[in-house]
Amino acid sequence: MYKVKNILILAVALVAVIGIVGWIASGQTPARNDAHAEGKPIVKIGTLFPLTGNMAHIGKTLQGAAEVAVMDANKNPDNKYFYELVGEDSMLNMTKAATIASKMISLDKVDALISFAADIGNVIVPVASRHKVIHFAMSVDPSGASGEYNFINWTMPESSTGKMVEIIKQKGFENIAIVSFNQAGALANSTMLKAKLDEAGIENNLYKFNPDIRDFRLDIEKMNRAGADLYVLRMFEPQMSIFIKQLREHGIKAEVTSVELFGLVEDKSTIKGLWYVDVANENFDKINEIKRYNKSDTDYALGMAYDDVMLIIKAFETAPDKEQAVKALSGIKTYHGIAGVLTQDDRGIFDSEASLRIVGE
Repeated sequence: MYKVKNILILAVALVAVIGIVGWIASGQTPARNDAHAEGKPIVKIGTLFPLTGNMAHIGKTLQGAAEVAVMDANKNPDNKYFYELVGEDSMLNMTKAATIASKMISLDKVDALISFAADIGNVIVPVASRHKVIHFAMSVDPSGASGEYNFINWTMPESSTGKMVEIIKQKGFENIAIVSFNQAGALANSTMLKAKLDEAGIENNLYKFNPDIRDFRLDIEKMNRAGADLYVLRMFEPQMSIFIKQLREHGIKAEVTSVELFGLVEDKSTIKGLWYVDVANENFDKINEIKRYNKSDTDYALGMAYDDVMLIIKAFETAPDKEQAVKALSGIKTYHGIAGVLTQDDRGIFDSEASLRIVGE
C-alpha cells in the first residue's frame, strides 16, 4: 500500500511537471488558460523586432515593452478579447522580414503586426494590405503608413529635425556635419534636417555612408577641413561608436549629437553627458517599470512600442468586430500614451513632440 501511494504521488508530480514544461514550451501561462475558461476570443499581436545581431539589445527591450503592455491590458476584466503576443526576429533583413510577416499571418494567425525600422516596415506594408491585417511601423518614413491597414507611431522628422534646428540656433553652431546611413529611415530624417538648416541659413553638409563601413578616417578629415563645429549622427551600432572613437582619435573636439539614435548605443560611456534630440517620452514611471522588467537600462522607443500595443487593443475593444478594428484605429485622432500625446493625421501617422535629453539622465 505504501509503495502504491508513493507511485501515485510520483505520477501526480510528473503530470504537474509535464504541464509546466508544456506551458513554457508553448509560451502559455495559467492566466492565459483562465482566459480560455472565461470564453474570451483571442487577438494575437505579432512583433518583428531585431532579436539577434548588432541591434538585438534594442529589439529585445522593445519586445519587453510590448509584453508589459499585453500583461497590463489583460488585467482589465471588462475586455472583450484576451491578447497574446507572438514575437519573431526580423534580423533587420528585408527579404526575411516579409516572409516572416506572411508566415505570422498565415500560420500563427496574428490579427495585427508591429515592426521596427523603416526598411522593415516598408516591406511589410504590401503584406499587411494584401491580408487585411493592421500593421504599425515604428518608422520615420511616411511610406510605412501606405494603404488602409498600415499605420506609423513615431516622432516624425518634421518634429525631431525642427527641435534640432531650434537647439542649434540657441547654441550658436555655424557649420553642421550631418553624418547618415544611406538607409530609408536615416535619410528621411537627415535630408529634412539639411533642408531646415538650409532654410535657416546655417552652413551644413550631408555625408552618406553604407551600413557596413568601419573606417571613417578619411571622411572625418574631409569634414574637419570643411570646418564642422557640430556633428549630427544618424547611424546604427556599432558604426555610431566607431565614428565617435575615430573622431576623437583624430583630435577633433567639436560637439557630437544625434537625432534619436544615441538611444541605440548600448555602452554609453563614450557619449555620457551629451545632449541629443529623442523621440517623445513622457511617463517615465512606466518606462522605468519596463526597464526593470527587461533588466536593461536601454530605454530607446519603449514608450512607442508600449503605445502601439495599446492603440491596437483600443481599436479591437471599441470596434463591433475584428474586421472593423482598422476603421476604429483610423478613428483615433488623439491618444495620450506613455510616450506623450499622439496625434493621427489623414495618412495614418501618429506623430508626437520630440524631446531634448541628456545621455545618462
